[in-house]
Amino acid sequence: MLNASIELLEEYEAIPTESFDRQIAVNLRAPLELVQVLLPGMKQRGRGRILAIGSVQQLKPHPQMLIYAGTKSAQMNWVRNLARHVGPHGVTINNLAPGVIFTARNAPRLSDPAHRERTEQRIPLGRLGSLNDLVGAALLLCFDAGSYINGANLVVDGGLSVA
Repeated sequence: MLNASIELLEEYEAIPTESFDRQIAVNLRAPLELVQVLLPGMKQRGRGRILAIGSVQQLKPHPQMLIYAGTKSAQMNWVRNLARHVGPHGVTINNLAPGVIFTARNAPRLSDPAHRERTEQRIPLGRLGSLNDLVGAALLLCFDAGSYINGANLVVDGGLSVA
């Protein structure tokens, strides 16, 4: 699973070089290095699953997440590109794009009742997602039930990306 990421809320006019470099290193360089290490063994065995954890930001970028959203869009591009390379070797690679999921990382912002209510109002299902909302999708993409899914972007966002 490619789940390395860091998101920093910043105005695009004031993104410091250090912040840019840090997000690129964590969100793009680390997943690339993991893929480069893991794929040879999967290809040799003729079987494997790679699941990249993307974000609804790929489709509906937050105004203060220019770099984060861009890296997640790039990751999705990589998934689509790599799917053509690894598919012939029995390996699938897919992207799971969560919406607003209540996690420890998001808790500080979403614990403010007013912010949480505004966020929930933008989501057609009317609630934040939980980690349990992602489990079924992840299992599908990682096990034999999803063995014919390759290069896909599965959005689990309560409808946020279409609102």
